[in-house]
Amino acid sequence: MNLDEKIGQLIVPRLDFHDPEFDLKQAEDLIREFHIGSFIVFGGDIEQVIHSLNRLQSISQQPILFSADLERGLGQQVSGATSFPYFMGLAEAVGKNSVQLIYDVAKITALESRAMGIHQNFSPVLDVNNNRDNPIINIRSFGEDAETAASCGLAYIKGLQDNGMMATAKHFPGHGDTQTDSHQELPILPHSRTRLEEMEFRPFRRAIEAEVGAMMVGHIAVSSLDASGLPATMSKKILTDLIRTQWKFEGLIITDALMMGAVTSQFSEKEAVTKVFDAGADQLLIPVSVENACAILRRLVDNSSESRAQLDKSVERILHAKKELGLFVNRFTDGSTAMKIVGNNEHVQFAQHVTQQCFITKKGKWPDKHSGEGSAVWLIQTDRSSFSYIKEHVSTMKIFETELSGIELPIPDLSAFKRVVVITDVKPMAWQKKYQLPDAIKNALESLFQNKEHLLIACGNPYIGDDLRYLKNFVCTFSSGQLAQEEITRRLVE
Repeated sequence: MNLDEKIGQLIVPRLDFHDPEFDLKQAEDLIREFHIGSFIVFGGDIEQVIHSLNRLQSISQQPILFSADLERGLGQQVSGATSFPYFMGLAEAVGKNSVQLIYDVAKITALESRAMGIHQNFSPVLDVNNNRDNPIINIRSFGEDAETAASCGLAYIKGLQDNGMMATAKHFPGHGDTQTDSHQELPILPHSRTRLEEMEFRPFRRAIEAEVGAMMVGHIAVSSLDASGLPATMSKKILTDLIRTQWKFEGLIITDALMMGAVTSQFSEKEAVTKVFDAGADQLLIPVSVENACAILRRLVDNSSESRAQLDKSVERILHAKKELGLFVNRFTDGSTAMKIVGNNEHVQFAQHVTQQCFITKKGKWPDKHSGEGSAVWLIQTDRSSFSYIKEHVSTMKIFETELSGIELPIPDLSAFKRVVVITDVKPMAWQKKYQLPDAIKNALESLFQNKEHLLIACGNPYIGDDLRYLKNFVCTFSSGQLAQEEITRRLVE
């Protein structure tokens, strides 16, 4: 491989089927011109994704490593595939089952993903969510306890990697105890090294011991590890001195997306690409410009034998990962086989079971009767969520809706109803701070719940019930997907 071909192995652009202007030719051009060795997949349906990934593999000299954010199963990205609840729900369900449940979730995710031609999961989230005001981790984490995050994370890693998919522990050194979304600005983790070892590091250290294939480093400043104030992604003290040298990690180190606000608000493209490479990152996720990133890396390795040696080492790790995944033997997928695996009845039935296990009663109980005359449902959601199944199938209850995306917040008068079920879907979303209820909604709920046996169902953030006085009955589902809505409906109308 020449220098340009090696540089292309480090770059991971978007392959975004959500984009209405998506054109596969754009990805083909990136491969032909810049020798891109990896892509991160967003969206698409089963047939579209299989065809596209096989097409890109066919024109690339080296096998391509396809990755995706699949924290909630392949269905998180690919329509028709199997979806699961958020990790916090899985951890809660373990209390009624065992970590085998999490292993099996990961197994199905791996089997479906590999059948589609996706090889690496940017998961599990090993951040310990010990800050309830965290706007971006929240239910994506296994919870507030480091040991729970570690044990659940290990089961998930094993479930993926036993079944042919590379796991990625993220977001080192820990995004749980922050109040800032790194998609928008740089979070700061102010804790001492001792505290980090006791809490944030524990799941990641265990993941390394379990030979996790990759680690994603977050754009998080940690002064006790590097006093410069640089994000961890740009810190040689963190990537090379700590992860590589002290902890002996030999898997892939990948940055979080370089087009996130924590980077672009403070660093130029040249500064960002140069610093993450110099720090020791093997893969640069979603740079602002593929062309510019490749040019910047080329200048670095042209002018430094040390940088060239580092490039060779990263390429060696990437090619080793591809070899371990069997991509040099067969990089293609069979569409007819995939259609039998992805979203099949067995997987969906298991997902239904998992969804039911993730219904957790936090306070009180499900009241004996909901539907019928004198009953109402109040749906509170954002513009990125939908309760369409519930609206179509709960026909015996009056339905009210409030969308949190607008300036106006329509608040219904529910005082005349004997039984009210409030269903919320507020959860962490990139670039949007809509993980909590607005004060106007909180005030309305407190008034509603006073001296009443109504029910609150949180499909997203489970902490929204913390500050609601008079709340007697509170259930968390940790999912607002189709299966969760079906289960909610069944319980309301039975």
